[in-house]
Amino acid sequence: MSNNENTRWAGLPGGTWWFITLSGLTLLCLLMVFSEQRSIESDIERRVTEYMDAENIDWISVELAGRGRDVLLTGNAPSAESRDLAMEMVEDVYGVRVVHDQIDINPSSSSSELSIKQRNGKISLGGRLESQASIDTVVNAANETYGNDNVINELIVSGEVKTANWLDATTGFLPRLVSTKSAHLKVSDRESQLIAEVESHGERLKLVNGARKLLGSYLDVKVAVVEPGSTAESQLINFPGDPEFKACQSKLDSQMKGKKILFASNTAELQAGSHSLLNQIIILLEEECNEVVTDNGLTIAGHTDSVGDDRYNLALSQKRADAVKAYFAKADVDLGLISSVGYGESQPVASNDTDQGRTQNRRIEFKLEHK
Repeated sequence: MSNNENTRWAGLPGGTWWFITLSGLTLLCLLMVFSEQRSIESDIERRVTEYMDAENIDWISVELAGRGRDVLLTGNAPSAESRDLAMEMVEDVYGVRVVHDQIDINPSSSSSELSIKQRNGKISLGGRLESQASIDTVVNAANETYGNDNVINELIVSGEVKTANWLDATTGFLPRLVSTKSAHLKVSDRESQLIAEVESHGERLKLVNGARKLLGSYLDVKVAVVEPGSTAESQLINFPGDPEFKACQSKLDSQMKGKKILFASNTAELQAGSHSLLNQIIILLEEECNEVVTDNGLTIAGHTDSVGDDRYNLALSQKRADAVKAYFAKADVDLGLISSVGYGESQPVASNDTDQGRTQNRRIEFKLEHK
């Protein structure tokens, strides 16, 4: 600073110096208050979002910017009941002061639904799923268990419902219904409900435990099983799903949403561009889902499109799942908790008739496995 500038500043009246100093301190305090408020807002928003993810409420948006501890909820709820439940849940989150409701009621954003009725070896399928590929998955599983002539398919495709992350667990439960005299299994994104008639107390226990094991990690399970000699249908018993399991699976799904693990064409060679995504998955498993993985295990699932030979695609999907597992091994992940499975082209999530659909079907998935 020149002597002239020093002289100019030194010549300012004393009151001006106080004003400049006070203004600076005021600005600093305001910045500190704003920074603290943003920290509080970020923490509350994180907790609310994680809570919604754990409960599979993905139609809701959470906003706190500039609102302190007041939460603004927006989105399209499938029903007024769903909106009211979500608001009550957010109000219970620690730190939230007021919940502002700007949620629209839009039944078109409702969940996927599946109804499976079995009686005397005949099975009927109803409800709505997000794609023909998902319907084919259910129908093929039913045909394999009961035979093509014993399956009635009334499932419909609806592009307005969400992807059913419980579909594999539900189809895996189909063989357990064979031993029942009659059964009705209803599954949606919120819960599953099973009402069945069995021959013995032992069959009842097997069915209840099977429902809890296969479906209870993803959903709240309600089970009523009637034994011989019962004069009235048993009251539905509720088995709440495992919230930590659901939260971790939701985080894995969110981490992979819109992203892909890439391989060189027709090989199991991982492309370097996928290392960052795999590292993020490893960090998530070790820092946020370690206990859940330790208690249950994780499956790395490989899938291909339908181009080429079935056996070749099955082998390629297995090699790609193994390659991801090998990458985990380099990061010192406990491989005793992880399995790798190739499904080939058997579980498409989109049509193989288009390039876009085939791209979606070539994928790696990470699925927690309930023990």
